[in-house]
Amino acid sequence: MNFQVKFSGLPIVLAFLCGFSALTQAEDLKLNLVTGNDYLPFTDESLPDGGMHTKIVRRVMELEGIPHSITFLPWKRGYELTLSTTYDATFPYSLTKERAKSFVYSDPIYAISNVGFVRENSDLRKSELSEVKGRTLCSPLGYAVPGWLGDAIKKQEVKVLSPVSLKQCFQMLKEGRVDFVHANREQGSLDSAAYTKGMEPFRIMDGSFSDVFNHLIISREHMDVDMIMRRFNRGLKALKDSGEYEMIVQTYRQEFIDKHAVITHKYLKKTSTVQ
Repeated sequence: MNFQVKFSGLPIVLAFLCGFSALTQAEDLKLNLVTGNDYLPFTDESLPDGGMHTKIVRRVMELEGIPHSITFLPWKRGYELTLSTTYDATFPYSLTKERAKSFVYSDPIYAISNVGFVRENSDLRKSELSEVKGRTLCSPLGYAVPGWLGDAIKKQEVKVLSPVSLKQCFQMLKEGRVDFVHANREQGSLDSAAYTKGMEPFRIMDGSFSDVFNHLIISREHMDVDMIMRRFNRGLKALKDSGEYEMIVQTYRQEFIDKHAVITHKYLKKTSTVQ
């Protein structure tokens, strides 16, 4: 009788211990996150709160009560250190088949449209293969070129040059060394403004090359990947449901796109098709 009582109570004891272990693990959780610079208006040390995405990630962590730090490093180094689990997570990254082999992706943080920036007098008009085939695009080192345009690069139907920054891409476009710059609408509008000098020499091609999402990513090798991602997604949903997420997005759009890229942004609005 005693043996049966002890045996039948064992699963309860084990369940309690497992639950206690998970609770302790959650309470001890402290995350070290990494991102990079020069991705305006999303991440940059010079921006208030480190940029729109940095602000969103911080607020998610705060809502979940997770102590955390956010370090700014060169993109490649931060990516590799997250892959090796030296850092717990990095952001923001769009989904690619290659990355998905090594990383787990959060729910979408923000939707972006990748478009083509060209000189005002360019004959390139539409974001279609027939238009760009045989041309040279610029996309910074480490930036993904998703969708059919990325496939065209692999097939060598489109040539690509990759300097270290998007600003260098716009310098190359201004000098005529490339035919168009591949960038998301927000970052391109900001980074191209430095080269307008009141002349408005750039415009956006009609349509978009791809519409993707930015995410927080965690290495599949991380021992707590499931728990961290579950809590991050829960906090992100709470931030969106509260209305605070939209307030953060609108603040950065108004302060950094409408003001700092005012010449380019107004001009691009007139000459591009917003998807």
